[in-house]
This record gives sequence, structure tokens and C-alpha cells, in this order.
Amino acid sequence: MSMFDKNISEEKRKSLEFAEDAREMEWKHPSFALKLFHGDVDFDLIHPFPQQSAEERKIGDDYIVKMEKFLREKLDPNEVDRTHQISKEVMDGLGRLGAFAIKIPQTYGGLGFSQVNYNRVMHLISSYCGSTAVLLSAHQSIGVPQPLKLFGTEEQKKISPHVCRRQSFGVCINRTGRWFRSQADDHRCDTDGRWQAFYHQW
Repeated sequence: MSMFDKNISEEKRKSLEFAEDAREMEWKHPSFALKLFHGDVDFDLIHPFPQQSAEERKIGDDYIVKMEKFLREKLDPNEVDRTHQISKEVMDGLGRLGAFAIKIPQTYGGLGFSQVNYNRVMHLISSYCGSTAVLLSAHQSIGVPQPLKLFGTEEQKKISPHVCRRQSFGVCINRTGRWFRSQADDHRCDTDGRWQAFYHQW
């Protein structure tokens, strides 16, 4: 059965074809969860579990102490649930702690934490307030930092300091003449036709 509905627009068809062409074809780092869903259980991928060095663990420990103090003193998870809002005070405080830049390399103004320490921090925050954990996690996975870290050019990575200071929450890879909507504002990428990452502050 074709993935394309017969009534699909030409523009949407091209978008789907572009996405399909971009799929990773060679998996250099197998996923335990993916193989599990395929009925292939490969415990060699997760056992023995890698251990942190004492130095790296101390970095995570020290940060977690500061984060836990901040959460207890400044963040009321019940208020977040009632109001559906995370206050500006909390957002600014998380920004000062570098919580929006946990995995951004120190070269670009981030904390430069390992994936393990990042996971430890997210585990703490999610145990206290799920909404705040989702905000920080989405920002640093499907948001700006990770795509820039993996695929950005040096020029594009110059926006990282804005991410660290909580000035940017979205990024779009766009082509000249294409528009996208973000926070009710229209934006267009005015370049000479090259693909470019850009951001909007709000």
C-alpha cells in the first residue's frame, strides 16, 4: 500500500519524499529498544552498563545539588499544574543554572555534560515536576541544541549562546522563499539559496 494518499497535494508529497530520502539507511549504533520491538533482544547493547568516571560523576553530583535546591525553593509543581504556566522567575533561574544548555559544549557557552549526567539531571527534574522536565528535555533533543550539535556548521553554531541564555526555543531549516510560523510571527530565510538554520527570540 502506498504511503501517499491519492488526494495528497503536490507540496505535501514532495515533503514526504524528502523526509523519506533523508532516512538513515546504515545504522552504526544499534538501538536496544528498536531491536526489541523487532523481536531481537540483544543484551550485549546494555550489559554491562557503562560506569561513569569519578570525575564525571562529581560534575553531575555537584550540579544536581544546585538543581535540587533551586527546585525546592523556586518551583511549585502544583502551581504549574493549576495555571499551565512555568513562571518567568523559574525560567530565568533555569537559564542561570544553564539548564537549557546542559549538552551544549562549553566551547559554545554550554555546560558540556555527558549524556549520562544529562539523564541524571532530567531524572531529578521529572521526579519533581513533569512539565518542567518535558520543557527542558524537548528543548535539548528535538529543539535547538542537539540538531545544531550533530548537523550544524560552525556559522550556525554561533546561535548557541542565545540558546544557553534561553533566548531561542525553536529552529527551522528552511530554503529561500519558504515561510514558517512561530509564535504568531512569520519568518523567511533570505539567503542565496543555501539551506540555513535560523532562529527567533521570544
